[in-house]
Amino acid sequence: MQFLKFTYILYYSMKRILFYLILVLSVNIGVIYASPADEFVLQGDKYYNEFKSVEALNEYEKAYALDPNSFEIIKRLTLTSNDCGEDLRETDMETAKQYFRQSVSYAELANKKFPEIPETHFLLAISYGNLARYSKGKAKLKLARNVEYNLKKMVVLMPDFAPSYIALGIYYRQVSNLSWFQRKFANSFLGGIPEGTIEDSRDSLLKALELDQDFIITHYEIGRTYKEMGEYEKANYHFTKVLELDIRDHSDNSKKEIVTLILNSDKFKAKLQ
Repeated sequence: MQFLKFTYILYYSMKRILFYLILVLSVNIGVIYASPADEFVLQGDKYYNEFKSVEALNEYEKAYALDPNSFEIIKRLTLTSNDCGEDLRETDMETAKQYFRQSVSYAELANKKFPEIPETHFLLAISYGNLARYSKGKAKLKLARNVEYNLKKMVVLMPDFAPSYIALGIYYRQVSNLSWFQRKFANSFLGGIPEGTIEDSRDSLLKALELDQDFIITHYEIGRTYKEMGEYEKANYHFTKVLELDIRDHSDNSKKEIVTLILNSDKFKAKLQ
């Protein structure tokens, strides 16, 4: 069953919205760090912004060893573990799954230690979403429901946080693609499936665009949704935006490559005529 391909929830330069700057004092003899862990966090952030996920993760792990009760460090560990998994998904699936499981562990730790912080729901959603791709049956369905629950929780707690709407848009599109047989099977043997339509996908992604129009993933995903709806002119507009926008995430290049193939395909061109 393919209804939980949260290939891009997990994700994206928008994750960097979550990365708050650490205060560093510059003086003429060098840099003074607020705590011993901050030096490793700062170096990890440097690697992260260079799309060097493994190197960033190593630095954040060093920081965590010194300060295991920092939400900012656990958040970085969650997101970077997820990025490491995404980078290996096509070439080393087993190692990718290990990183995704690690991401889930950090997200659950964040939720356990900091349940009052809204971002924990987003961390849980993106981590469960990627792990769901490698699960089956009831385990897959449970993860799907956890994704939906945490994303909807984020929308309530942080209604202006665009990544939550993007993730919901992808989620609804995947659910809407279930065949009659898949729905019947899930209802009969898995206790039912989450609801979602292609229109729900469009509406969620439009809300994300309303909040921020400069992320490649937003235009990429709403382009895919419009394409599935048969609204090719709108899809063409957003795919073109993908090519125009600057790269801000480790996965942006691949999105530009995919969009280039779509726009140059005879099949897509014929739909525009």
